[in-house]
Amino acid sequence: MGGIIAIYDSDLTYAIRLMEYIKKRKDFGFEVLVFTEEKSLYDFASSRIIDILLMEDGLSIHKEIKDNIKVVFILSDYLDRSPTNEELRVLKYQSAQKLTTEVLSTYNKFINKGEPTCGIKGSRIVSIISLTPERNKLAFAWSYAYHISEQSKVLFIPLELLPIPFIDMNEYSKSSLSDFLYYLKNKDPDLISIMNSYISYIDTIAYLSGISIGLDLISVTREDIKGWIEALSLSPDYDVIVFYLGFYSEATVELMNQSDKVLVPIAEQSEDHVLIGELERQLKFIGVSKPSEIICKIDLPRTNWSVDSTIKFQELKYSGAWKAMIKHMEGDVI
Repeated sequence: MGGIIAIYDSDLTYAIRLMEYIKKRKDFGFEVLVFTEEKSLYDFASSRIIDILLMEDGLSIHKEIKDNIKVVFILSDYLDRSPTNEELRVLKYQSAQKLTTEVLSTYNKFINKGEPTCGIKGSRIVSIISLTPERNKLAFAWSYAYHISEQSKVLFIPLELLPIPFIDMNEYSKSSLSDFLYYLKNKDPDLISIMNSYISYIDTIAYLSGISIGLDLISVTREDIKGWIEALSLSPDYDVIVFYLGFYSEATVELMNQSDKVLVPIAEQSEDHVLIGELERQLKFIGVSKPSEIICKIDLPRTNWSVDSTIKFQELKYSGAWKAMIKHMEGDVI
């Protein structure tokens, strides 16, 4: 990333607090400036390029400097998702982490708008299978979602019967996914809005996790998944949805069937190759079309993760799982 973020807001206290948060996130690489008057913003932007302008709703900018501003976000009390509205709006009064994640995800999508995205009505579904769950495969799944989020709006959903602490998360609920599944099974008509209320954020990734008990996942049916995918396909909120499948059931089989891509990380010195062969046989037996064509196998080098502590999110970039993901992505298009 890198560049300049300008915050143009009459509330100096708000603007400074938001600036301080973004500056603390050195991994973002942006210089952050605050403006409370139109003239000072005009003077600066007359000779400099602003990558992201966060502007208070109701304020305006000179026409002469618009060409020097790449993307403008309106800091607003409401969101207008109507198809005729071309403004990029972001809720002003939410956590700085959530606001920044949404802004950077949208910005990355904007500057990479020449890159093709495809899938179900604009949303691409990717499933990552872990037939024998382990930290290294979970690290691959997080790495994959993280890398994709640099260009697209990503939602990561780990489905694990027995989840273990792995990533050090600022926002986390131990029951968010379980709570959401209640509404999923009851076919709530406002499913995506409810889901979004349970979502947490880390860097540029939105994620939905937290299981009260693994049986909550076992109870999810094929029809539940169909309803969920249909609702996701109609939502403009995400470009790519990445599921991490840590178990095998009719629900996860339906997710594989609905996915544009199925990735299977294979651990060194394991029986994963044998298990994948058996999985392909069973998928063919139950009528999942062309299983060998939708499944992509990825060799995963062994990494000795600590079993007694979590890791910082940025540590993923130094792992064997990250390197395996990058190697795979070199020949892949999302």
